[in-house]
Amino acid sequence: MFIMFVMLASIFQVHVEDKPRYFIDASSKGSSNWMQQRDSLDSLIHGRFNGDTQGLAEEINSFFQSVSKDLPPLIITHSHDPVDVPLRYIIAVEDVEKKLATIKVHKAPGPDSLPNWLLRDFCEILAPPFAAIANTSLRQRLVPDLWKSANVNAVPKVNPPQFIENDLRPISLTPVISKVIEDFIYKWVLEIVRPKLHWN
Repeated sequence: MFIMFVMLASIFQVHVEDKPRYFIDASSKGSSNWMQQRDSLDSLIHGRFNGDTQGLAEEINSFFQSVSKDLPPLIITHSHDPVDVPLRYIIAVEDVEKKLATIKVHKAPGPDSLPNWLLRDFCEILAPPFAAIANTSLRQRLVPDLWKSANVNAVPKVNPPQFIENDLRPISLTPVISKVIEDFIYKWVLEIVRPKLHWN
């Protein structure tokens, strides 16, 4: 995984001069969204928390975690030794490239912080390593930790929000590449499940 990020960093450094406008647009959009979100939480920051932004963040985090506290932890008991995967479940480089080429660039990135324009504009270069990682993941029955992580944003349901418990909605921003790979798996599962569903 580390090698992939070193490679992406080098691609980014080499090609960022070709796309300065995209980089500036993506940066400014991200920061303006953050500013709007922060401004919409001002009533909570200055009301209930007397200007303590850190205290508000910790309270929101505690509340969002409490929602799932009763769920048992997922314990994986199978081995991660590589297994044979049927050919129909091997993800082709060309298919990954097609999906990367259609990414919407104005959506927010996940915890990997890879801008969507980078994934889209360099899909030809990025598709082979992403396909290799996805296929290795399938063979080892192991999903990379970063692909399972998310940045959870507190988005107000009403403006201005007054209560954390009722007025904030958690929105998870997951890595775009994990969503791309999930799409393949979703289609495979649907092919198996759909004939068994009763639509009555």
